Amino acid sequence: MKLRWSKRNRLLAIAASALAIFMVVAMTVGWSGTEVCRRCGRELHYAEWRLGLDGPVVHRVSRNETETPFSKALTPLLESQPCLNEWCFATGGNYTVVFFSKSCAIGPGRHLLQAIRSTNVAAFLQQLGKSAETNSLWRWRDRLLDPEHSRTAAMAVANAEDDRDEGQTWPMAAEAFFREMRGLQPAERR
Repeated sequence: MKLRWSKRNRLLAIAASALAIFMVVAMTVGWSGTEVCRRCGRELHYAEWRLGLDGPVVHRVSRNETETPFSKALTPLLESQPCLNEWCFATGGNYTVVFFSKSCAIGPGRHLLQAIRSTNVAAFLQQLGKSAETNSLWRWRDRLLDPEHSRTAAMAVANAEDDRDEGQTWPMAAEAFFREMRGLQPAERR
């Protein structure tokens, strides 16, 4: 038995197919973003096409990890251990294909951008790496890569470089500024 399509049914099938294709294209979203590694301070930049805002990636356009002054200073101190990246979303945006609407998003990683891009912070890490106190290096790395403390820690490093007491090392002054800015008691002198 042969199916016969009437003209009306053919037009309905074409219209339904066109609508389905339109819906898939309309739901396709271009997304680009920046993330920061909370272990080494590298930046990840990516662009991709997704099906819906939270849907699967349909096509990855680009994905680039870039070194920052922070990560360049920290890499030699990691003792040749590869970083198991822990990405923290910083910024991003999307646009839909059909409706040309745009939106943007920010995440906790945005607070880390100032610290990881600062050559001043990188020099501070290098100085800490040369000292015998590795605990201090890791404590400052953790502060600078913690969204809650990063801005305060970066400001403490900058202030300490320019405004330290005589005989006070840069790390000692930074620690004092950080504790003062966080409302903590001054560290006891050893």
